[in-house]
Amino acid sequence: MKLVYAVFRARRDAEKALDDVYSDATLDSDGEGLDTHSLGTAAIHERRLTNRALPRTATFSRRAALVGGVSVAVVVGLLASLLMAGGFTAAGGPEAIVGFNAIGLVGLILSAGLFGAFAGGIAGAAGNRTVTRRLDRQLSSGRALLTLETREPHAGTLARALDQRGALQAGVV
Repeated sequence: MKLVYAVFRARRDAEKALDDVYSDATLDSDGEGLDTHSLGTAAIHERRLTNRALPRTATFSRRAALVGGVSVAVVVGLLASLLMAGGFTAAGGPEAIVGFNAIGLVGLILSAGLFGAFAGGIAGAAGNRTVTRRLDRQLSSGRALLTLETREPHAGTLARALDQRGALQAGVV
């Protein structure tokens, strides 16, 4: 799921655009335009915007956690493989270097992957802060923000549809 946003001059403009989008959506997906099944939850924001006010799809935490966890686990796994293959024979085997056997190294790889996922998730949650701050500035100047969750292939189409319905700014997070 992706989060589509659109900034309008006033709440009534955002409500009208939302009604228009829902009324123009077709019941069946024909590959063209929007269908009712591709539209998720919608919200209109008029006050301070925080990460808590946005659905989880607006953060990059899940994707960043996956990338961080896999990356750290792969790096630690490669180093452990070098140890197990005798890549550091001058220093001794894995037991002499790290103090535990192959099962301990597997535990180390899994722990490193969890740490990478945790750190990546935190970094990803902060990744949309620039977009959030920019939209928050729009709200503080009296504008209304419409957010809609949609399936990924329809996000661009929905942003263009909102733009055609009078949005001052529309995009996808």
